[in-house]
Amino acid sequence: MSGRSWFSVSAKGLRENNADEAIKAGIEKVGPKPISDGVATSSNGEHYFTNLENGSIDVLFNDQLKTLVKDPKIDWPDNVRIGPDNWLYIAINQLHKAPAFTGGEDEATPPYYILRVKL
Repeated sequence: MSGRSWFSVSAKGLRENNADEAIKAGIEKVGPKPISDGVATSSNGEHYFTNLENGSIDVLFNDQLKTLVKDPKIDWPDNVRIGPDNWLYIAINQLHKAPAFTGGEDEATPPYYILRVKL
């Protein structure tokens, strides 16, 4: 998730246990992506990414990466899921404020959110 490009590969070749070279030949670059912790792909082929650097949710569609929503509450967006109700659900966990990242103190402050955005 630390890369800046999003790729796809057919799952059929993986299911059929194709040779590594055949699978590698099927990898395609879809487009740019932010540094992220989570992603969800819609049935329309839109890719929704958490953007850790920008505190936002970004969407990749037709090779264009755009900010869908940015808000101060989006403080380390951990993951996203598309619900059956056409809402995008966003889990916020402030992971970057945990002792493992701060070197000692837990700097996270409640509330922790599950946000949603209408798609």
